[in-house]
Amino acid sequence: MVNGEKSGLWGFAYLDLARMEIVKGKGYEEGDQRLRYLAAMYKRAGIPVVIDSQVERFPPHFPMGENVIFYFGWYVFHSDGPFREGDFRFKKGAVAAHLHSFSATTLRSTTDYWVGPLLHRGAAAVLGTVHEPFL
Repeated sequence: MVNGEKSGLWGFAYLDLARMEIVKGKGYEEGDQRLRYLAAMYKRAGIPVVIDSQVERFPPHFPMGENVIFYFGWYVFHSDGPFREGDFRFKKGAVAAHLHSFSATTLRSTTDYWVGPLLHRGAAAVLGTVHEPFL
């Protein structure tokens, strides 16, 4: 985070919609709506945004590149895609979060849940929960 404060944090934001309204019904639209609002905020700030609007997460070898400064996704229990396989790394100073009821159950695993794997991939700050946060 200090590096980002000194020289600025420039790169891409990646947002992973869950599309749970397709799987579980209308009550789950709010999570994706919040991520779309976040995308609009980033765009207004001049940050390029990549949005995955598929039901599945970003695939394992999705070409995210070296300039990922923000990642936000939701609703998958354990890390997957580039956050679990391959050699993906966040840019120094990156911020990441994957909203799931138990995303911060452990910080030490590089594969289980989300907070540990996101830290392992180089995120400087990660948000997670240890109990049902609800939307």
